[in-house]
Amino acid sequence: MGQTKKQREYLRRTGRPPTVDAAPAVRHVRMLVNRHGMSTQRIADLAGVSASVVVEIYSGRRRSHNRQEVRMMWRSTRSALLSVTPEKPTDRGAKVPDAGARRRLQALAAQGFPGAFVASRLGLPKQIINLLVAEGRKGGWVYWSTANRIAELYSRLDGADPQVAGVPLAQVGRAQAFAARRGYAPPSCWDEDTIDDPDAFAEWTGKCGTVFGWRIHEERNIPACPRCSVFRRGGFGKVSPDVLRASRARLRLTMVQVAERADIGIETYRAWEARWTKPRDWAQLERVLDVLDLTFDEVVEQKEKR
Repeated sequence: MGQTKKQREYLRRTGRPPTVDAAPAVRHVRMLVNRHGMSTQRIADLAGVSASVVVEIYSGRRRSHNRQEVRMMWRSTRSALLSVTPEKPTDRGAKVPDAGARRRLQALAAQGFPGAFVASRLGLPKQIINLLVAEGRKGGWVYWSTANRIAELYSRLDGADPQVAGVPLAQVGRAQAFAARRGYAPPSCWDEDTIDDPDAFAEWTGKCGTVFGWRIHEERNIPACPRCSVFRRGGFGKVSPDVLRASRARLRLTMVQVAERADIGIETYRAWEARWTKPRDWAQLERVLDVLDLTFDEVVEQKEKR
């Protein structure tokens, strides 16, 4: 859904730029697909845009621009996509990614609800529940009707006391111990816009996936999540000089300007960009990332030690 040059100029003059942040639309489209089982074609029809646009927004990558991340989009296109409301799939066999169902079942186990109790409430065989809960099924799919039933039960039991719900204390302890051994994330680690996203990660500390996360795990006695375990073992590499240079060129900054704005020594920054050394002061690195508009995952070459 494009706009004429005259329309774009008018939007600029009135303080409403024609291109806007794409993140809200990406989250919304993924919610429609991952949670409600809507097809990209159906979303495109309701929004009045092409299906290829919806596919790009869902993937977060531009297929026609060397897989670049979708960061900006037309204001009118975003408005059209955000106007699409969830609807039940018309296809009885509609499926959705199983990430949301699996995470909800794991979170209930971490809360103290055993698989047998959950299976009885869902009216499903315990074997099905065990299969969904099991790790190693990333990229799998589940019937939308099953995922929806699990989501409804999760909403009712989230924050509830298992004993009040009728689970014996011994079974509560066994479920929690099992979940702790497997590293299952409790409900507090998820919110509605991440739990169904297959690419999202559980947020245990508020800093998971950074070098600071594992310290918070230790201070609060929280089981270490997989991403923070990498940093705890020192399994991170040097910063990518190509990413630093590309972002600096995009922002038209010199190395001196980056160093000054990040309040670090120019020789320190030059060594990172030349791959001579890796950051030792992680606060310095975070300031550089802010200056260059980069995320930790984009610039740091993580290598898990074995």
